[in-house]
Order: sequence, then C-alpha cells, then structure tokens
Amino acid sequence: MDMYEELCKSPCKGDCTECVPLLSVQEVLEWRPDERPWPLRPLSPRTACSSVGTSHLCHQTQWRPTKLLDRRTVPRTLVCHDMKGGYLDDRFVYGSDNHADYRFFHWAGVDIFVYFSHKFVTIAPPVWVNAAHLHGVLILGTVITEWDSGKKLLEEVLHGSKEKRSQFVHQLVSICKHYGMDGWLINVENKVEPKDVVVLKELLEELTAAMHREISHSQVIWYDSVTRDGSLKWQNELNAENKLFFDVCDGIFLNYVWKEDGLARSIRQAGVRALDVYVGVDVFGRNCYGGGGFNTSAAVEKARAQGLSVALFAQGWVHECWALENFTPLEYTFWRKLWPLLHVHGPSGLPFDTSFCQGYGERKYKRGKVESEQPWHNLSLQMPQPCLPICVEDASQLPKGDAVSKEKVTTKFSGCVQHWPKDAYHGGGCLRLQRPTNIEVFGQRIYHKLFFCSFHVGEQDALCISYAIKSSQEGKEAPKDLALGLLFLDTAAGGYRSVS
Repeated sequence: MDMYEELCKSPCKGDCTECVPLLSVQEVLEWRPDERPWPLRPLSPRTACSSVGTSHLCHQTQWRPTKLLDRRTVPRTLVCHDMKGGYLDDRFVYGSDNHADYRFFHWAGVDIFVYFSHKFVTIAPPVWVNAAHLHGVLILGTVITEWDSGKKLLEEVLHGSKEKRSQFVHQLVSICKHYGMDGWLINVENKVEPKDVVVLKELLEELTAAMHREISHSQVIWYDSVTRDGSLKWQNELNAENKLFFDVCDGIFLNYVWKEDGLARSIRQAGVRALDVYVGVDVFGRNCYGGGGFNTSAAVEKARAQGLSVALFAQGWVHECWALENFTPLEYTFWRKLWPLLHVHGPSGLPFDTSFCQGYGERKYKRGKVESEQPWHNLSLQMPQPCLPICVEDASQLPKGDAVSKEKVTTKFSGCVQHWPKDAYHGGGCLRLQRPTNIEVFGQRIYHKLFFCSFHVGEQDALCISYAIKSSQEGKEAPKDLALGLLFLDTAAGGYRSVS
C-alpha cells in the first residue's frame, strides 16, 4: 500500500488546504504551480479488454470465463459530476470529517469522469483525481462560459492577440499537468459573435493539439451548445451546425433533449468517429427521455441501441434527493439498473491489493484494529472497488421513477455482496458476503465474481494471493466454507484454469 500510506501521511485534521476554481482570464494567465505539490496518483493501467456488464452479476452457480471485447471498439461511458455546484467538502485536499459526504464507487463501468461546476475554469479536486486514477479512469476539468458574464470572459480570450490566446492554452495545459487531470470539457453556453466563431474553433483546435503533445491520452470534449453562426442553440445531435467543433477535438457531449432519429443522423455525421459522440443523459430527467431517476437506464438503453457512447450528467442525484441514511442501498440500485448497459474494465497492474474501503468511515481501521474513532471522508484513500454491482434480494423492492415516489419505497433490503461500514481491515469499510436467500440448496456452490483483471504472470513467476475474513457476527468464527478463487488463461496450455 505504498501510495495509500503516502496519502495517509498527509495531514487530514486541521489542514484546510483547498482546491478552488479560477474565476477570470487574468487568474488563468497569472496562475503558477503551488510550491507544495498535492499528493496525486498517476493514472493506473486498466484492462485492454472490457466485458459487458451482464457478465458481472453476483451469486452465479457456474464459473465461466468472461467474453472479452477490445475496449477501443465499444461505446464509452462518461460521468459528469454536478453536485450542488461543486466544491463542497470534497474541495479539501486532505479530506474532511463529514463522513456522509457524497462518494462514487462504480468506477469499473466508467471511462471518463468530469468534475463540473459553473465557475470559469473548474479544477478537479485531488480527492477525485486520486479515486479516478486508482481505477484507471480519466478525469477532466471544465472550462465554462455562460450567459452575458460568460460572453465577456470568452471575448476577453478571443479578442486578445494570438500570443495571448496561445498563452491561455499553455496555461490550461500546465494546470492539467500540475493537478493530475487528463483533459477538459469545453462548455460555451453563450452567444458568440459570428466573426469570432473561427477564432473559437482555432482555439479549441490549438488546445486539443497542445494537450495531446503533453498528455498523450488526454481528451478535450466539446459540449453541444453553440452553432457555426455563433448562436446559442442546442442541437441535441451531431450535425452540420456543430460538426466544425467536433472535427477539431476528441468528442462531443450532446445536449439531453435528443430524439432517436437525431442519434441516427449523428452516427452518419460522425462516420468512423461514432464512439466519440457522447449522448447526454440527465439523471434529474430534465426534458430527457425516460424521465431520469431510477429510469435513467431507459435513455442509456436507447443510446446503446445505436452503438453510441453516453454522458451521464449529475449522477449524484441519489445523494441529493434521497435521505442520506438510504444512500448506499439506493446508489447500488441505481447503478445495478445501468450495469447491463455498461462495458466493464478492471485492474491490470501488479501488485494489487484492496480492502474495499470506499474512502470514508465512521472510524478508521488499520490491519483490523481501530486506529481512530473519528469519522472521516477522503476519496484519496479509497481502495479498488469490485467490478460487479450489488444484487438485491427481492427485485420487487427496486424503486422506480424519480424522487416524487420515494415515500412508497422501502430501502430495507440488502444484497449478497455489499459494502459494510461497521468493520474494516484497512480504512473505513469492507466487503460483506452472504448467501442469497433465494437459493435454497445449501450444498450448491455460489460464485461472486469480484474483479475482472488482466495480470500477466510469467511461467517462472510465483503469484501470492492472501486475504482476511471474519464473521460479521460478534464472537462468531469466520466461515469455513468461503474460498477465494482465481480463473485464469493458461496461454501455454491454451485454455482456462481455476484455482481456489
């Protein structure tokens, strides 16, 4: 746990170092790297292949290899964070004592995470950078201009000299590198004068090229808003009105009020770059197909039926709209509905270790013993999360629709694989396993596929696997019928083998 231990050494209590956005062009141009670098994880490697989310259901009765797909050939999933304007307690570089603050832990189904706010230049807080990079997920900041005030900001850049525009681009690249980000979402939601459209396009092209030179895997994504004549007119599809911007960057994030025929036209416009079209889906359901909420999967399903990537906006809906004590089961439920539509990836680097901590806790543990009784929240200390969603014992209890009907929903359900915050080996929680109640044959083996991995082990190498278990019932011995299994491809023999 070298990086984990390094992050733990950083002061948590009493250090109020904050991540803040940049509010003006002048602030961007005058920005300089901090004298004291923040602790940041590099981007972890992840599997070159992915698998469809339906391959990662728990309590399977048979142990089968997963069908592998080239990750470069499947639609991607982008998540755009929009939590009450951003920069809440997550802005603190070394965490906070607000253990009920929002956390995200379904990284295995996500390719890109955007930290979003309505400030001019949004820098992703390091806690989000570290959690995303731990799971091999790219994280982008946001450059946004909105309405009249935003128009003035943008014109300050566009009307400056070419040298000033190049310096602005240089600063955005430097900010990305310094804070460990992997690119930008560019969101221009104000009218642009017709004479400035070409300059805006050139600025976007210059930024994309500069980012690629400095960070080869970087992404610059354009939000569907301004058209080729400078009008603020959301197209809800890729067409001739917005394609000039798409052509000079890495992708387009479509507005949410799309129609199926518009998605089909987007594919024709994109040509070989169809996977770079991200269909916007607002989890709050504002004018979005399916109404959002627990029906968000309906919109995602329409996009996937066309073979397009998806951009989920405001995925923190569960945390914002439901009682905090119900967050964990309902968050699992929300993502369980999406999981069959996602392409799952996993870790591919050794050594690999996890305690399944989600980056928060009512207390903090170290090697199975309580280290601190103080509540805490620090996503930098999150450990690798499983590649499967939780199952729910009684499917009839799954909530439907939006928060309007929430009083009709019971959240007193649990799955056979779930996060357990009442005990831990390391951090603030662990993974709780229990036999599903709907399987009554107790002599039958049940398999929980926790991780989809790609670890290369040579013929002469030794692979050491260890794990710690205990009973969740006080004073009771750990179960003796629980075993950790490994299903792997034996390239020499040309087939799959298993050990447990």
